[in-house]
Amino acid sequence: HAPRRMSGRTTGCRRIAGRIICLSVLTAMHVLALSAEPSRADSIDPENLLSQARILIDAGQSESAREILIPYLAASGNPRRDYADYLLTLASFSDTTPEMTRTAVDRFRRRYPDSKFAPLALFRLGQFYRVTLRNSDMAVSAYSQFLSEYPQSPLASECHLWLASALIDAGQYDRAIATCHQALAIYDYGSGEKNTLQGLLDFARQSVGRPTPGAVTVDVRPP
Repeated sequence: HAPRRMSGRTTGCRRIAGRIICLSVLTAMHVLALSAEPSRADSIDPENLLSQARILIDAGQSESAREILIPYLAASGNPRRDYADYLLTLASFSDTTPEMTRTAVDRFRRRYPDSKFAPLALFRLGQFYRVTLRNSDMAVSAYSQFLSEYPQSPLASECHLWLASALIDAGQYDRAIATCHQALAIYDYGSGEKNTLQGLLDFARQSVGRPTPGAVTVDVRPP
């Protein structure tokens, strides 16, 4: 007998089934190809990752910076771990809870006591209290701790400026006067910084015995 001819419907079904099989094979191949590709963190140079994280922190995008830094620190063998952890500490400054930022800074300094970023983390904590939170008492505490623990730091001269300003805001005029005198005696400031210190000194002298004033504007910027 001659073979029966397949109906158009049967032929169409077989064609559709063949297409489905081809699509399944192509999808499986695509998944395998993706799994073989390196991850984003692995494919970017570590220095570039850290640079990206710093840019994000400076732009106020701390959460995006954490998404880079946490996997970076979790991976073994990545260089400059102290710097990566320092950046993660700076990212915590987006939380305006003073205890959270202090905890982050203290944790970093315990973990990397010999890192060059240890004093900088404490200095930046003072800036956070002084500039962001406008809490003069907490800023005085942080700056005083910095000068006690890191008197030879290159930032010590600038820290005296910030400390004197915070002391005036806190109404501690006598201590502000002593801080200004000490700074002028120790450091070779430029004319601008000398003028700033002299202005703070004059203000503190005139304010002895007066009520605590409002915030004093100091023409210095955090690093």
